[in-house]
Amino acid sequence: MATAADVRKCCVCREHIITRNYSSLTCFKKNTTEEIRKKRRHTLHVIEKVLNLAISADRTALICQRCTRVVNNISVNWKALVEAHGHRHADDQENTVTPKKSQGDGRLKRMASRTPSQSTGTSPSSATAPRTPSRKKKTPRTALSFGQENTMMDTTQSQSATRPVYAEEVLSRGLNFAVTPDKLPHVEIITATESAIRNNNLDSCAAEELRTKVNSCLVNAKLPHSNISKEQREAIVALNQDSDILVLPADKGRCTVVIDKSDYVNKANDLLSDTKVYQPLKRDPTSGYKKKVSDSLKALEVSEAIDRALYYKLSPSESVPRFYGLPKIHKQNVPLRPIVSCISSVTYNLAKHLAGIIGPLVGTSCHHVVNSTDLVDKLKDIKVESDETITSYDVSALFTSVPPEGAVNAVKEALHADNTLGQRTNLNVDQICSLLELCLNSTYFVFEGKFYKQNHGCAMGSPVSPIVANLYMERFEQTALDSYSGISPSHWFRYVDDTLVKIKKSELDPFFDHINSVDSNIKFTQEDVSEKLKRIFGQHQIPVSLKPCNTLRQKLVHPKDKIPQRKQSNIVYAINCQDLDCENYYIGETKQPLHKRMYQHRRPSSTGLNDSAVYTHLKAAKHNFEDKDVIVLDKEHRWYERGVKEAIYVRRRSQP
Repeated sequence: MATAADVRKCCVCREHIITRNYSSLTCFKKNTTEEIRKKRRHTLHVIEKVLNLAISADRTALICQRCTRVVNNISVNWKALVEAHGHRHADDQENTVTPKKSQGDGRLKRMASRTPSQSTGTSPSSATAPRTPSRKKKTPRTALSFGQENTMMDTTQSQSATRPVYAEEVLSRGLNFAVTPDKLPHVEIITATESAIRNNNLDSCAAEELRTKVNSCLVNAKLPHSNISKEQREAIVALNQDSDILVLPADKGRCTVVIDKSDYVNKANDLLSDTKVYQPLKRDPTSGYKKKVSDSLKALEVSEAIDRALYYKLSPSESVPRFYGLPKIHKQNVPLRPIVSCISSVTYNLAKHLAGIIGPLVGTSCHHVVNSTDLVDKLKDIKVESDETITSYDVSALFTSVPPEGAVNAVKEALHADNTLGQRTNLNVDQICSLLELCLNSTYFVFEGKFYKQNHGCAMGSPVSPIVANLYMERFEQTALDSYSGISPSHWFRYVDDTLVKIKKSELDPFFDHINSVDSNIKFTQEDVSEKLKRIFGQHQIPVSLKPCNTLRQKLVHPKDKIPQRKQSNIVYAINCQDLDCENYYIGETKQPLHKRMYQHRRPSSTGLNDSAVYTHLKAAKHNFEDKDVIVLDKEHRWYERGVKEAIYVRRRSQP
């Protein structure tokens, strides 16, 4: 109980009581019309009182939560006012605030425009500014943190003392969230206008009219209101300037990942330490590769396979490909998926042009899956028999596993079988394959200032790599299915490196061994069911404990006396009618010993109501059943779980 000396009132409303521990006692009332009017008057009163407090610099004032919420909803920079004048918030602990001489008459406009770091009289840690509660997002995403959790939470290096919660709010909006810009992108809009005029071949009059209208629109344009708060903008700046962390999109899903940079570099170096795939280089090889590409294009121009315009379009740039990785948060230990950004690199323009030529060759196979909608259409009419199952295979590191020579051969076969090639290019098959081989063998990159060459496979990031990998896999899967001596899968669907297969249960192991023996470069992995379940439950933050259910102990070690079936309890059971012509059956569950439950089934209910379904059938059809013919389907000591198992067995029996 607080004493009279401990109790003080809010300096603004003089209504809400504040005890020494600054807990504010608030009464919640029904929002009648009169109450709404009182709230409006209260809001005006709070604003007026806050202005007076700010000007008078009364540092002994305490403000309750209700008045603080009102201030949070007005456009005054309350945080600057609190830290500039030393007002203590009702929810804060008792902090010692260093007094500061009055700032004269101190205009509110000048004080409100100050940032906390510019305010004098108190350090940012001396007073805690109230925070506007974050609103629920329409499309919420998850912000995850790996490595040191304090990397994102440490705000001591930020002059603005941005709270961690604002960084979380910003990241939770997702990386595709567009922040209101500080100024309109005039340069980009004008450039796009001129590009549109050129690409659409507008005459001079139409072009001038378009320019005039765009110019008028830009002159009269005004920026929309900011869609984030000042604190959230400061959080974006702080995250961008923090060199100890990296903000990345997850490899799969729409998650945002914050990872400690040292952890990220270590994971990347672990990948690059594989000398079978990556080879360190002593110097930048860009000039050598540029000469090869230029010579090849010059030869094509001389032979009139390409014109001068296409020659300039395909001419190599000089940017060095850069290596980075995306966290696979759906896998244990969060490994990185290696990607090489080839934009503006030596072979980028050439690879992009080749992708347009050979891209239409992909997807002609019946096993190819375009997207999730296509997969649903393929699966909707499939029925799985009792001796069949559906399993999935995943190609291990597909892009780095595809050999360039084999990839070129696969492309060459597809090009020879294509009757529409002449409609897309003047290049012949040999010229296309020669340029493709040049792109696939020019896979080098830089990471942390060191140069590497990829010895094997395609660079993940090159425009041509997904197409080449798909064509190689189409040839592989046809060979694998045709050469299998057993019963081949009835359905094989593949999306890049993920495969869904419907197959006989007896063929699971032999077929898995077979597809791993067809090509020494392509190796499949099969995700264990337990790992799948852990990943699925983990998406809902549900911990999973795995327990073996088929051990030798369970099968062989039975030293205790066996319980007779009639005395077994906590079971799910099935009763079949003794009459051979009767197809009725009953599945139930009971906590009691089985013989007691069977006795109850043969007797009417003691209340005369709700007789057992078994008793009703026996009475109406004059049938019977024997206890020895009752089947124990399962055992379960927990009541709810026993009911679930009962429902499962009923569903199984009812299915044709």
